[in-house]
Amino acid sequence: MVGNRVLIVDEQEAILVVDEALVSKIDDQRGDISRPEYLHTLIDSQLQRNSEAQSQGDYITRQEFFQFTREMGELMRSFLGFFLSYGMGLVQPPLDDCLEELDQQLRELAISQESASQEP
Repeated sequence: MVGNRVLIVDEQEAILVVDEALVSKIDDQRGDISRPEYLHTLIDSQLQRNSEAQSQGDYITRQEFFQFTREMGELMRSFLGFFLSYGMGLVQPPLDDCLEELDQQLRELAISQESASQEP
């Protein structure tokens, strides 16, 4: 098999050297259209398929990821706030160490959330 070689004719055209078996496969499939038109159609359809696969939601953007992390942080703060208010409403007085630990966790979460929201 011949390696991938390209002969550049001018700025607009080039010649691609391919194996004879590949040329026969192309000729068997192309029908009445020319080889260059057939190859152009194949390449365009493959590139279009690849771009459609990327745009169909297979991936998320950086902005969507940061929005998700920000919203998850808000949700966790909301749950933590609920459980703190629930714990304070109990008949039993809250333990100072536990309350300070939860307060520290809330502060750390707020700091990490602020740094995450500053990301592009």
